[in-house]
Amino acid sequence: MILYNIQHFGNWRWLPWLLKMLQHPHNQFLITYDGSEAQVKALRAELEALDIDAKRIIVEQSLPLHWCGPSQAKMLMRIIGRAMEVPDWKFFVNLSGSCVPLQAQEKIHDTLKNSYASGTVANFSSFLVNRKPTMPTTSSGNEPVDIKSERLNLRGPSPLLTQFHEPDYFPLRNPQNRIFLQCMEPDPAQKILAISSYNDADLEFRKQFFKEKKHYCGPAWFVFHRSACSALSEYFQEDRSREMVGMFTDCFEPDESFLPTVIRSDNVIPPEKISNDSLRAFQGYMRQLNDEKFDLLMEEKNCLFVRKIDHEKSSKIMAYVERVTSKY
Repeated sequence: MILYNIQHFGNWRWLPWLLKMLQHPHNQFLITYDGSEAQVKALRAELEALDIDAKRIIVEQSLPLHWCGPSQAKMLMRIIGRAMEVPDWKFFVNLSGSCVPLQAQEKIHDTLKNSYASGTVANFSSFLVNRKPTMPTTSSGNEPVDIKSERLNLRGPSPLLTQFHEPDYFPLRNPQNRIFLQCMEPDPAQKILAISSYNDADLEFRKQFFKEKKHYCGPAWFVFHRSACSALSEYFQEDRSREMVGMFTDCFEPDESFLPTVIRSDNVIPPEKISNDSLRAFQGYMRQLNDEKFDLLMEEKNCLFVRKIDHEKSSKIMAYVERVTSKY
């Protein structure tokens, strides 16, 4: 019924618990772990030893992922293609290791079946990015320096790193600026993002491209019917996708823009078949959830999932999840 793609890194202490909350004989798990081959092997062995009621549990090594880096867009393409190689599922749901379900699996199944029966094949939220962008500072001739910015380790020319923190430019808060900021991943092990400005010709090309193809943005959490995944997988193999893919595989924080722009601007999925609802509490925007926000969570009605909980401070939330998911 459902293929859950769980993307995880670091300590997998809570991952077995999450699988138990999501288990169902008609469900499958495709777990992509950002770690070494030895870690992937150890995680696979640990999960296989559990008594999880599922049709199939697959544990694979993901690409080395950088938060805000192009590898996230590349991983989205890879996992959609990989999902199409797995048989016997109707709905694809991507989760992180800190996401949890808020409904029993039978309720989730019924909700997705009813959504599909009404004509919806893609549940995700997005918005049109129509604010005027600010171009990055020209950075030629400046030696790169390293700084830490929030959760990011950045490498780039000093003038651009200074601009990076200006309120009107700061691309973490200004998605209109992201597609014009070049970003590379020079050292996956160190999780460093190298940022720079595109040359003038590339900037002009991008300006023209995003006049013709509108830029959409939204949380990178989706529920797709298999037909939607098939349409995306086929699109990525077509020549017409090359320019669009190129726009998002060397820019800053592309994961929140990549699939929404592909789907809506290239009409990969007809707009009448998109719900603009990710089925996540808070539409997937909640940064951190713990027991102090439990009452706020209970105000979210009919949501299927929530991200992302702090397990160490969420015993009340976890007890609630265990209770509502105790029956299929």
